[in-house]
Amino acid sequence: MDPKFLTYNGVVLRRSDVRSLEDCNYLNDAIIDFYFAYLFESYQSDDILLISTSISFLLGNASDWDTFVATVESLNFHEKKLIFFTVNDNSNFSSSGGSHWSLLVYCRKRNLFMHYDSLHMMNNESAFAIYESVNSYISYDSAEFMECRAPRQRNEYDCGLYVMEIARVIYEHYFNFDQFQNEDEICGSFNVVQSVNCKHVESNMRSESINIYFFQ
Repeated sequence: MDPKFLTYNGVVLRRSDVRSLEDCNYLNDAIIDFYFAYLFESYQSDDILLISTSISFLLGNASDWDTFVATVESLNFHEKKLIFFTVNDNSNFSSSGGSHWSLLVYCRKRNLFMHYDSLHMMNNESAFAIYESVNSYISYDSAEFMECRAPRQRNEYDCGLYVMEIARVIYEHYFNFDQFQNEDEICGSFNVVQSVNCKHVESNMRSESINIYFFQ
C-alpha cells in the first residue's frame, strides 16, 4: 500500500515519493514534477513552460509518431520564451529508472538550447535527443545546442536537487530581471554556477522541500 500524500496542480505525491527526499536517496520524477508545479505557481508567467518529467522523456524517446506530434502540438511551444525540460539517462520505455537527472533549457531570445548537467555532460546524449526531436517545432530557424557550465554535485545522488535549484535560479532571474533584456545575459553576466550554492543544495534542500510539501 502506497497512500496518497497530496495532490497539487495535477501532480500526485505518494508516501514513497516523499521518502525519496530522505537521507541519500535518488529523487524520483514525482518530486521534480511537484517542484516545477510549485515554481510555476510561485512565479506565474505565460512566457515560461516547465515540462513534466514524463513528457520530457516522451519527447526524447517517442517511437509513436502520432503520439509525439499530438504531444508537441498540445504544448504550444511557439508561445513560450523560456522552456524547461528534464533530462534522464533512461531511454527504455518498458522500464522505469535511470541513474541521472539534468536540465535542458530553451531561450527564445538567443534561440539556444542550454544543457546544465551537474555531472559534466553525463546526460549529453539524452539531452541532445530531446533537442533534435523538438528543435524544428520550437523555432522556425534552427536553434543551437550548448553544454553550459553547471555547478558540480559532490556525490552520486543529488542530481535531482541540482535540476530543481538550477531551474529555480534561471526561472527567478528571468521573472525578476526583465526577461533577459541583454541577449547574452543567460550565458554571460548571469552565471548559474555562481548563483547555485552547492553546500545549501546538498545540506538543506531536502528538508526545505519536505517543508514545502507539508504546507501545501
